[in-house]
Amino acid sequence: MRYSGLGAVAVLLLASNAPAKPTPAAKLLVPSGKWAVEYAKEMCVLNRKFGSGADEMLLAIKPAPNSDQARIMVLRNGRSTDIRTGRAGVRFSDGSAPAYAMASSGWNDGKVLTAIDLPRSSLAPLIAGGRISIRFGPGLNHEFAPTGMAAAMQALVTCERDLLKGWGMSESAQDAMADMPKGDANGLFKSDDYPNKLIEKGIQGSVGALLTVDATGAVAACRAIESSRTVELDVLTCAIIRKRAKYSPAIDKSGKAVPAMIYYRVQWMIEGGRRADYSMATDVPPPPPVSTAR
Repeated sequence: MRYSGLGAVAVLLLASNAPAKPTPAAKLLVPSGKWAVEYAKEMCVLNRKFGSGADEMLLAIKPAPNSDQARIMVLRNGRSTDIRTGRAGVRFSDGSAPAYAMASSGWNDGKVLTAIDLPRSSLAPLIAGGRISIRFGPGLNHEFAPTGMAAAMQALVTCERDLLKGWGMSESAQDAMADMPKGDANGLFKSDDYPNKLIEKGIQGSVGALLTVDATGAVAACRAIESSRTVELDVLTCAIIRKRAKYSPAIDKSGKAVPAMIYYRVQWMIEGGRRADYSMATDVPPPPPVSTAR
């Protein structure tokens, strides 16, 4: 089954003309624990500890079922000054890099959690036994050297199948699927969609929405299964998707158009204070910001 669907990110970016600084070499971390699959309420998460002592970090992978979206999370020791949003530097040991890597971080009780959204398909070198380098902010510039990724990802797929079944998509329906719904997210979310009152308060968030796309390609249902913790952003995300998203329907192995459930993540991010659009589709590289204030 091919993952298509579409994903989107609504981002507010600040253009900068500061000269680029040399990037120091990433610090290598090796596993210090075993892979574990967490059967969370609305998502499956694969995680493992790396490093030790002050350098101990938790690397987690949270893919979106029936989608080419994935989120990598890194939990580490850090300071409140490490909180930021923007593009992360992600590269694999085979030299490849994801088409997009949008990141945000939060701080609580001495720990910094960095979440990076990127295409699930870009993780192929990691699953094949490679390494991943992640650079974001002053405290995260590390190379992770996991082992046993293929078996761990298979365990994650098993969790995802159970999750989809719980959402109402039977195992037989999953097995019958040949192609997921296809759509183009370019321009789906616009900078003017971000409510001014939330910008003024600095309110950001990530919304994970579960969509039901019917046999005609219409979005028949949308609900936020991973809340941004801001009701207005949750409601607005689904309202925009229902109004603007256009799909070709899912196709089963007999060639028939069928309903399907897909996951759709939207990041509402503010950086600097000037607006820019940044929409990304899961099946094409994202366009550059089209309305960056300079």
